Amino acid sequence: MRSSHGSKRRIFRSALSLAWKIAARTSVMPLGLIVIVFGQIAIGATLGLDFSWPGQYDTETGASPASTISSRCVPDAYPTLAAGGPIVELGTNPNYGIWPANGQADKSFPEALTNFFAGAIPSHNWVMGQPKLLYDNSGGRFILIASAFDTASQPPQAWIAIGASAINHPQQFHDCTYSFDANSNSGTHYWGSNPQLGMTKDAFVITADMRAFDNNNTFQYATVWMIPKQSIYNIPGNLCPPGGFPIHNWQRLTNPGGDLASQVTPAKSYAANSPVTYLISAYPNGGSGLSLWTLDSDNVSLSLAQKLPVQPYPAPPAAPQKGTTQLISTGDARLLNAVYFNESGLWTVQTAACPNQPGRSCFKWYQLNPVAGTVIQDSYFGYSVDFVYAPAVVANRNGDAVFVFNASSSNHYVDVDFVGACGWRRGKYSPVARFSAESW
Repeated sequence: MRSSHGSKRRIFRSALSLAWKIAARTSVMPLGLIVIVFGQIAIGATLGLDFSWPGQYDTETGASPASTISSRCVPDAYPTLAAGGPIVELGTNPNYGIWPANGQADKSFPEALTNFFAGAIPSHNWVMGQPKLLYDNSGGRFILIASAFDTASQPPQAWIAIGASAINHPQQFHDCTYSFDANSNSGTHYWGSNPQLGMTKDAFVITADMRAFDNNNTFQYATVWMIPKQSIYNIPGNLCPPGGFPIHNWQRLTNPGGDLASQVTPAKSYAANSPVTYLISAYPNGGSGLSLWTLDSDNVSLSLAQKLPVQPYPAPPAAPQKGTTQLISTGDARLLNAVYFNESGLWTVQTAACPNQPGRSCFKWYQLNPVAGTVIQDSYFGYSVDFVYAPAVVANRNGDAVFVFNASSSNHYVDVDFVGACGWRRGKYSPVARFSAESW
């Protein structure tokens, strides 16, 4: 991987410029392109990896107008981003590429996802989208997943594609790419919607909502897959592993009440020597509890869900924006990312209707003790006029957190804002930084 340097201002503005170009057709700045950048440039002049402020792949919520009905071929950007060393890697619904620290897009950007995973899907008619990126700091690898399917075959087929950056290949930089049947061990013919990516010390954890190949993409159930890291990591200097690796999966996850769980989010665990991570889910239409699962990659076990009672979270309303009557979809009340530390616990965040003004959206964040099954912090953040939505959280082992999110109103365009730092563990907010589309 190449490394380069640039000023904080140049890095930030270049990343925003790219984000804006990608979002130009979607009516909203995609939050996901900024979350890692904020976490990294706050610590130095270049995009170096700081292990005390790790970042996470981000979300796609808020990337489409409120009137748009999602389909399997969504044209929206669906941005995802991960940072490692001096490199930022970026994925959108059709593309994947590299964004170095000097702020200049790599000549290989954009590369179509279908090209990146060429040869990995056993079909000639497949389409692909909804990528997610993650940087594994313990292995020094970028990981990319995406959902793929082929409706021309009968019955329709679907896969989850996964790729890892290879290290010190003797001829050239070479990615290790694979796929697996999304319907393995199920006897069904569904596709995996909105795949999410987390990890333990030695395994990747992927989740997706399984949906029918019908006009409404009808939800069926949530599935979890676990893949050993060593199955897709090359030994430095050697070729990629041959594939055919073991995949453990769990289907039809249920909430503590017995109803089907959806939008299950696996945490990216920073417990370096632990085989345990956690999966967390909220009720998309609103509720007063979270569902928590414990996954142990050494023992290949997934616990039954336990309920964590929290303050009620109604689903959020759509958000206005300046210059048009078209509202922006703020999504539903699903949890949008999760990170875990032995020292500070499990952190996650969602968009919800504001508690005192249900006609406006805020973000609601949680710090949890998943071992004890207790809630440490449960709080809202919002503005008195603006709508807040599409949040994500980064945290560290000291109990500090930073949140990045979108905000807009009928009086101004979409902002990319962030708030937090060490003030969160003292019950105080650090000043909010706001960056509007009108400023570049």
